[in-house]
Amino acid sequence: MIKFAAISLLALHSLIGSSIALADETPPAAPALKSVPFEEIHRLIRQHLADTTDEDLNAAAVKGLIEQLKPHVALGQPPSAAESTNALVLKAERFRKDFGYLRAGVVRPGLRAALREAIDKLLESGPLKGLVIDLRFTGGTDYAAAAQATGLFTDAEGPLLRIGDKEYLGGGAGEVILIPVMVLTNGGTSGAAEAFAGSLRHGKAGLLIGSKTSGEATLYEEFILSNGQTIRIASKPVQLGDGTPIARTGLPPDIQITTTAAEDRRHLADPFGEASAGSSGTPAPVPRRRVTEADLVRQRREGVPLQQIITGAAEQAGEATPTLKDPALVRALDMLKALSVVQSWKKEK
Repeated sequence: MIKFAAISLLALHSLIGSSIALADETPPAAPALKSVPFEEIHRLIRQHLADTTDEDLNAAAVKGLIEQLKPHVALGQPPSAAESTNALVLKAERFRKDFGYLRAGVVRPGLRAALREAIDKLLESGPLKGLVIDLRFTGGTDYAAAAQATGLFTDAEGPLLRIGDKEYLGGGAGEVILIPVMVLTNGGTSGAAEAFAGSLRHGKAGLLIGSKTSGEATLYEEFILSNGQTIRIASKPVQLGDGTPIARTGLPPDIQITTTAAEDRRHLADPFGEASAGSSGTPAPVPRRRVTEADLVRQRREGVPLQQIITGAAEQAGEATPTLKDPALVRALDMLKALSVVQSWKKEK
C-alpha cells in the first residue's frame, strides 16, 4: 500500500475543529403549508377561467407537478452522460508545486483507472502532498464506478455505497493512495458524482468544499405511460456505507463557498481569471505571462504541466506569479497546505 503523507481525516478535523461549522448555517425551515384543496381549485378554475378545457387543466396540473418534483420525477429518457463529455478526467495539473488537481468529467466504468493514471503522471514531477478532485458539473449514473473510484483513496472496510439490498464495494486492482483529498462540489454535482463525493467523505478520505450538490443520487424506475411517453421516478435513494441516505436536498459541503453556476463555469475555464463579468459581459482580463514556443517544446519534451513551466519561468524572471481567483480551489489548496504543515510538525517530534 502506498502512503503519500498518510494523514487521517481525524487529524484534519482536529485542525479545523468541526468543519461543518464553517459552512453557512442552514436557514430555518419554512412554515408548513396548509393542505391545498386541489379539487376545489380545479373546479373554480374550470368554471370561471375563460376558454379553458379539462384537457388544458390536466396538462397544466401534470406540468406543475413534475416541475415541482424535479429532478426526482421527469418525463422522457435521461440525458446520456456521454453527451456532455467522453473524458473521464478532463484536467490534471499541479498547483503550488506540491498539490495535484484532477477534474473528473463523468463517473462511469474506468474512472478509477483514469484517476490512477493521471496521478501517476503528476508524480513524475515529484511527490504530492495533497490532491483536489473537482466534481463541479460532474454527473453519471454508475454507482459501482463511484465506489471503485472511492476505493482508490481509502482503505476503509465494508461497503462504500448501498442501494436497497445491493452493496457497492471499493475493491479493485492496484494500491490504495492514502493522500489528503479535497473535493469541490456545486449544484451541478449530480448522481454518481454525488455518491463519489459522499463516499470519499464517509471513508474519511477528504472533505467537501463548495456548495450543496443537486440531490440526484438515486436509482430511477421507468414507466411507460398510456400515451407512449416515459416517466422516470426516483424510487430508491443511494445510501452511504453506514446506511445514511444521500438526501434529495443534496450533500451539504463541509466548507461553504458561495458562488453562482456561471462563476463556477468561468473558474473552470480559467482559474486565474476574474469570475464576475465586466460591463462588456465578458470576464475582466488578468495580466498573465505569454506562452512561448519554447514553453510548448519543453512541455512536450519533459511532460511537465504547462502551468508549472509558466509559473517557474515567471518566478525566475522576477515577474508576478498569476494569482488564483477560483475561491473553492484556493480554499482547498489552503487546507491541504495547512495539513502538510501539521504533518511536518509531527515528523519533527
